[in-house]
Amino acid sequence: MPMSLVPIASAGKAFGLKTRAIEALILLAGLIMDTNFWTRGRTLESLGLAGLSPGEIRRIAETGA
Repeated sequence: MPMSLVPIASAGKAFGLKTRAIEALILLAGLIMDTNFWTRGRTLESLGLAGLSPGEIRRIAETGA
């Protein structure tokens, strides 16, 4: 959850996309696990990708640089 859906929701928010279903899953899982996945999960900020364009993030994912 924190390593997969939180980054997807974070990226969606950064690029103006609605990720309501993903956000609902994160919330429900957090309630079940009594964990705040929003604070534990990886975000664009924590990954050092904040402010980059989708193309720049893709390049980094594909090449590592």
